[in-house]
Amino acid sequence: MTIAIASPSQQVPALGKLAVAYHQVGQLDKATQLLRQAVQLAQSPEVARDPILQDALVKGLVDAHLLLGQRDEALTLAQSSLGTSKEEALKTVMIAYTKAGQTNQVEQWLSKQLSTLRSNPNEWEQKLYIGSLLQTAIETQQFEWIRQQWSQFSAIDYGSVLQDWQVVNMATAYAQTGQHKKAVHWVQQLPLDNRSVLRIKLLATIALNAHQSGATELLKQNRFDLVLPVVEQITVPNNKTQLLLAIAQRRGELQQVDQALPLLAQAFHVAQTIPGEESEVMCFGADGLTVVDREDDRGSLLAAIALQYAHFKQFDQGFKVANTLQEKPTREQAIGRIQCITRV
Repeated sequence: MTIAIASPSQQVPALGKLAVAYHQVGQLDKATQLLRQAVQLAQSPEVARDPILQDALVKGLVDAHLLLGQRDEALTLAQSSLGTSKEEALKTVMIAYTKAGQTNQVEQWLSKQLSTLRSNPNEWEQKLYIGSLLQTAIETQQFEWIRQQWSQFSAIDYGSVLQDWQVVNMATAYAQTGQHKKAVHWVQQLPLDNRSVLRIKLLATIALNAHQSGATELLKQNRFDLVLPVVEQITVPNNKTQLLLAIAQRRGELQQVDQALPLLAQAFHVAQTIPGEESEVMCFGADGLTVVDREDDRGSLLAAIALQYAHFKQFDQGFKVANTLQEKPTREQAIGRIQCITRV
């Protein structure tokens, strides 16, 4: 049926689809034979007369090779026979290697491409392709390779705007995988000193991601090494106080009171900077008559810190924190609860 199709533009994709179908039913040799036939046709002089058509056909065959698990063949085809679609196709192949666990192959390919770019005397071409190479490294999660090669990337002055965008992508990728410490470390080691506003925004984004997506979960795993670097990047005092208090509480659960007390002191300091009324409520409903006390206002968090001091048998400090509460009912309630703990 395929032979009856006259046009190569129809024959090549038909052979590719047929090869995938044979592969799916376990006829691997037949699948490979058909795909080889499709490649020969796509590289024929007849097809080569139309570079745009040839590019589209070869790109489809690269995808077909990947569907068959033939990553090496896909790479060879993409490197030798593609034009305008080459960058996109090569990135797809590298991602396929990454998913298959062949990260060494990806690193070797990236290193070779970077070396070729660095030796290219055409500075315009260097600047044109370096951003794409860096993006491919990011999407294949080759962060350690990027760190090692960063001086070479920086040597090609391809513009701070593009560089900043790539930095944001790298740090965000770390943060999204829960590697917040590495995300923060990455931002701090990159050449962002002359762009302090971007640095602050980026660190704040990482901190917010960590706080919203699993800081307490990390605490359950005792990953203080990941949580503590995030604390200093949180700019909202309510959130910062809550996280500090949570870390101190976890340290206490692990009988690490000496390490918990400085965190509690820091939480007390930050809590005093929380804006707004000491005790605040949230109103719900169309008429606003459903009223719920907030648990993250200044008064609530100061009371929680005072009680935590009491649980650590630091009663004097607990009373000191409680007495900073301005509203008499809240203050008396906190003091009363501390007194109950002293009698236990």
